[in-house]
Amino acid sequence: MKKLAALLFAVMMAMATATTAFGFTLEFGEFAAFVGESSPSQQEQNFYFTTEEIPQILEQYTDVDFEVLTFKGNPSFARTGAMVFHALGGKDTAIYRYADGVLEQLDSVYDEANDRVIVDGIKKLDCFVIASKSLDLSTAQEGGSVSSNDAEEQTEDTVQITDTEANPNTGAC
Repeated sequence: MKKLAALLFAVMMAMATATTAFGFTLEFGEFAAFVGESSPSQQEQNFYFTTEEIPQILEQYTDVDFEVLTFKGNPSFARTGAMVFHALGGKDTAIYRYADGVLEQLDSVYDEANDRVIVDGIKKLDCFVIASKSLDLSTAQEGGSVSSNDAEEQTEDTVQITDTEANPNTGAC
């Protein structure tokens, strides 16, 4: 009888946990959406965002169209979810995270039926760069191509974008 009571208690607790969590979608204008599941431990977040372009990236990749989505409050979630972006370049669209002058390509899946790109496993919203096509990150330093020494230090899917003038670190993207 004790085992049955323990089993019923476990089932009731699982049901209670399942009923407190619900799926949700946060839309950020026409640019993107976050799809996730709620958590009782989720704290309030600041979802203020801007769509300001990043001049260093625009100068480096003149033949690519970009959309930038920067969350100034750097909100994070207790559970991972998915970011859904407008497919700026159709199936060629690439999604990057931009932080401290570094572009990092994120794994994404193109949803042809809805013309959107989905990046799963997102827990933190910071600065996302949506590009109409994949960027050649191996030659992406401002002012020319990467030297052979620099190329060895760079990975295939990250790149350091630097500005020639001193720029104060304000923590913003």
